[in-house]
Amino acid sequence: MEREKENLDLTITEENLLLELLACNESITFDNLPPALPAVTNVFPSYSPDTLKYLIATSDSYILNPFYLDDKNSEIKPKMIMILIDWMMEVCTDFHFHRDTFHQSISYVHQYLLLKNDISLMRLQLLGLTSILISVKLNEVRIPRLADIAKCAADCYAVKEIEDMELSIVTALTWNLTPLTVFFWANLYAEHWDEFSKEGAFIEAKFKKISNDSYKRYRLLMLIIDSFSMEVEHLQYNQRVLAGSAIYIVLSLHQYSIQDILKLFTKGSKFILDSNDFNKGFQSFSRTFLDFSLEELLPGIQYVANFVDVPLECDDLMEKERGIGNYENMLTTQTYSRCLLDYLQSKHSDT
Repeated sequence: MEREKENLDLTITEENLLLELLACNESITFDNLPPALPAVTNVFPSYSPDTLKYLIATSDSYILNPFYLDDKNSEIKPKMIMILIDWMMEVCTDFHFHRDTFHQSISYVHQYLLLKNDISLMRLQLLGLTSILISVKLNEVRIPRLADIAKCAADCYAVKEIEDMELSIVTALTWNLTPLTVFFWANLYAEHWDEFSKEGAFIEAKFKKISNDSYKRYRLLMLIIDSFSMEVEHLQYNQRVLAGSAIYIVLSLHQYSIQDILKLFTKGSKFILDSNDFNKGFQSFSRTFLDFSLEELLPGIQYVANFVDVPLECDDLMEKERGIGNYENMLTTQTYSRCLLDYLQSKHSDT
């Protein structure tokens, strides 16, 4: 798959090599895979205060150094990781894996690169592929065969190489393999928002209601999260702050235009001080369900606002998808946008 190349801060040799390694999906065939099994409905319960406190502590324990690549004399650069994660997203979409599977695999990639100094560009794809495999084993009902996983990389890696990398990853991470991802928190907060925003509330906007408007709102939320998750820079923010900020940005489209958000939110803070009904209502929601004030979310909101103009490629709901079981599964299954990498490269070229 060809990618725009002029915006990457890589040498031609490095760039061509990485793109050749990742341009494999055209050769993937799924003829040998068994029929897809129905995915487990992903419905988050309401957590007790003690459980929620534990989940927050667990989530915060996975915070990583966002500048880890700057501290290493490595040939791997942030934009190479962006390309890798775009490819990982496509693989997860092709296999109909869940969104949490994809986002956990991203966490493994960053944690491993932070801990290891001996990963070459030639083995970067192997790291991404094996990270997906580990996450699949923890999250999915249907686990592809190793041979099918190897096909995702056009059989560049033998099964033994994947097995060796799997052992290397879980050992390096000391078997701490259950990070609570930004998707986990965003999905949970979206459900809480739908409960919070009742009839007659200050803004009647849902995320998980079975309707076209809610469906597209949820898809935009996930697309924004996928966008910033491809950047190493997002690691400097707490996962819960990013999730809450993404909820705020999507809902703010009922109050502001995309152009206003890009202009007012990314650098300024006056919008937070505006005592309109939207800010008052979200302040109440944020303190109740996120345990953050709107002011504490400000750095995350300023960062996430940069992605509000991401192109949304989303069809209307089909009647067959309106059943609650199918709908929940559809929402939590990873999707891939073919324009996302070009969109992010364009943003970096403008800065």
